[in-house]
Amino acid sequence: MVNVELFVKEDCHLCDKALNIIKEAQRVIPFKLSIVDISRNERLIQELGEEIPIVFINGTKSFRFFVDKDEFIKRILIAQEKT
Repeated sequence: MVNVELFVKEDCHLCDKALNIIKEAQRVIPFKLSIVDISRNERLIQELGEEIPIVFINGTKSFRFFVDKDEFIKRILIAQEKT
């Protein structure tokens, strides 16, 4: 199964939009979704804070700031073919 990690922080409207798009896609295509809130992790805030939200698909950074639903689905399908 494809693993998707969404890195978010509190009070982030782009994060909320990304999560909604990802959940819509998950209704069509199954994948494992993990949400990582960086708000309480100083190391992650330093490393990723300016790029949030960030989406990793099977460990590969695939989106930052915005998630395009069609492109997300396409990348999930490609990742499924590889597994």
